[in-house]
Amino acid sequence: MEAYRAVYLVGGLLFLAVALLGGPWWELALGEPAKPVLYVGLSPFSFEAKLLGSQIVGAPPVLNALFLALRALAVLGASTIVAGALLRGKPWSKKLLNLRPLTTSIGFAILAAAAMVLLPRCAYAFFPQLAQLAPNLPEALTPFSSGYLRVNLYPLTGANSYLDLAFTTRFTATFWAALLSGALCLTGWILSKRG
Repeated sequence: MEAYRAVYLVGGLLFLAVALLGGPWWELALGEPAKPVLYVGLSPFSFEAKLLGSQIVGAPPVLNALFLALRALAVLGASTIVAGALLRGKPWSKKLLNLRPLTTSIGFAILAAAAMVLLPRCAYAFFPQLAQLAPNLPEALTPFSSGYLRVNLYPLTGANSYLDLAFTTRFTATFWAALLSGALCLTGWILSKRG
């Protein structure tokens, strides 16, 4: 087996596992990470939001259909990579090799970063009181950070005090596995052009 096909095979199998097993690619935990007060998990295949461990918002049916379609496309893309890597004797097998894992993971990272930049601005525009209530909300919604979300209690209670809630936002191991599978497919593509 040529080296580029072996690299594609590993990348395809890894992305197939990521697509089938699921799990969030990016998450926000407000409070203790082991048992957060608010948890939000997002991936190209699912959305989850929990308050005190209970689901607070579910994805609407149209979004669930989109998530299912994206998962099916990811499984199909990974399967074609695996088939293209294994069927080396067929003249058309090289056409099955693709960079879907790379485009999916980079596209998700770009969309997540754009959403995290735009979400606080939109929230402040629609709810101006939120700027007083949570002045460092944009910092809490960056794609990869941790710290304390400061909640100003004066607008709520009239008491001049603050509540600091620990937060963590991060790309998960599932995202990094998808990105690694994309990097492997890119490496396979580069090796196929050299050979």
